[in-house]
Amino acid sequence: MKKAIAAAALLIVLALAGGASARSFTIVPSALPSSETPNASGSINVPFPLSVPPEQPAVRSYEELLSLWHRAGDTYGVPWQVLAAINKIESDFGRNMGPSSAGAVGWMQFMPDT
Repeated sequence: MKKAIAAAALLIVLALAGGASARSFTIVPSALPSSETPNASGSINVPFPLSVPPEQPAVRSYEELLSLWHRAGDTYGVPWQVLAAINKIESDFGRNMGPSSAGAVGWMQFMPDT
């Protein structure tokens, strides 16, 4: 269940940080890293730095967030309420993007090395 929650949370982070709307975001589970076969260091290319919070955090409506939580939860078998709760606790729905006292950043407060 931890892997499923982490994968679903990562999808939400990538969708929100990349500026995709909830409606245009497509979930492709086969494209995600696996805990059995982790990515090599430096092998993941993203169009934005995940270790630095954005200057202007994205603002998403409740409907956009709800759609993301549902889609990611359905894909990974995680109740959408769990993803919403993590999002609330970790960043207050994007209002506090970090870094935290431990160095975590972003919508779901991932550590940069994650």
